[in-house]
Amino acid sequence: MAAAKLVSLLLLFVFTTGIFSDAGEEPTSASEIQLDQLNAKIRALESQIDEKSREVKGREELVAVKDNLLHERQDKLSSLETQLSSLRGSSDSVEVLEKAKARATELEKQVEVLRNFLEQKNKEKESTEARRSEAEKS
Repeated sequence: MAAAKLVSLLLLFVFTTGIFSDAGEEPTSASEIQLDQLNAKIRALESQIDEKSREVKGREELVAVKDNLLHERQDKLSSLETQLSSLRGSSDSVEVLEKAKARATELEKQVEVLRNFLEQKNKEKESTEARRSEAEKS
């Protein structure tokens, strides 16, 4: 932006110098030298403008590359967060499964205790019936 202002000021200066030259000054070798110097300075400034424009374009390209890299990393981060949530869900499922297995084992033990109790009661019943039968026979 500043370079563009500088170029426009130089062009204005050259234009103004040209008007004064046309207004009655005799073209001299000194004025031609000055004009050549100004033209050289304009070319040098235009060259600087071109160089700065290339630098800006290079920086814009670098920013675009960095922006793409940022978006890729954000996408990867989102993917990893999703996977982490899934794994946490799996971890919760594993905990629930382990608790269910522990409860099943506990219930199996209770069933075994009840079977043993039932067998004992059946034996007692059989024993009582056998004694009653014998008592009736005698």
